[in-house]
Amino acid sequence: NLTDQGIKSISSVIKRLRSLSELDLNLSWTTSITDKSLYTLSKGIKSRKGLKKLSLDISGCPDISDKGLESLKAGLGKVENLQEFKLDVHNCIHINDKGITSLFSSPDPYRNLRILQVNCFDGPQVSDKGLKIVFTSLKELHKLTNLSLKFSGSVEITDKSFQYLASALQGLGSLQALNLNFLDCLEISDEGLENLALGLMELKALKAL
Repeated sequence: NLTDQGIKSISSVIKRLRSLSELDLNLSWTTSITDKSLYTLSKGIKSRKGLKKLSLDISGCPDISDKGLESLKAGLGKVENLQEFKLDVHNCIHINDKGITSLFSSPDPYRNLRILQVNCFDGPQVSDKGLKIVFTSLKELHKLTNLSLKFSGSVEITDKSFQYLASALQGLGSLQALNLNFLDCLEISDEGLENLALGLMELKALKAL
């Protein structure tokens, strides 16, 4: 099994690849890595200021927690022109609002994003409080063309989250494709969908929903 030591070796390679512009790491269901791996990876990412695309799948990793996402944000803060960011943390049972909000507490690392995909379901516990912070930053990503958000299965996500999301969508005039999955969020009602619809009507460039 891949361990924290193996990730340390990968990070060392990343630091040496000075022309690296795309990084795609699938570490899903790797049971022997911990938050130390994300701390180590963040150092490698931090050294690659020209990185344009980052895809990180850590779904099902039982020892990854909010602390790991906090480390990842530190690395992303040094990337100057990130245009695509895909993160999969589904089935990570130790991730909740604290980790997600630390990752998106500021829009600065993501201002040049064209594509954003976040899978955070079946394990992570995210609430209205956390999504309010995420969507507040999202509103500032004016270059975004493709957005995919999966936060299904949380009983702490209510109509308020759709109100925050609708407000964020109003700032995304370049958005062309939107994929939302809030399946089994049982506290979302017709009122939430009505609020969301108001935000969707502002997306004049939207081609796919």
